[in-house]
Amino acid sequence: PLQDGKLGWRVPHRNSEAVALACIEMLQGNDPRCDRNFLREQTLAKFSFQSQCRLLIETLHHSSPK
Repeated sequence: PLQDGKLGWRVPHRNSEAVALACIEMLQGNDPRCDRNFLREQTLAKFSFQSQCRLLIETLHHSSPK
């Protein structure tokens, strides 16, 4: 998942210029989205077992009658 551009590049697939520019950015490696440690941290923050449990608990609290 790209998480709305936070973890990857979103470009129109039919726009070859946009794809080329995204490829150049990736190959330069100056963007945090090229840093595997950053990507791992962000992915675990959103999709780890603990994060999913926290999300479930929050959802259950919000949906329970008051």
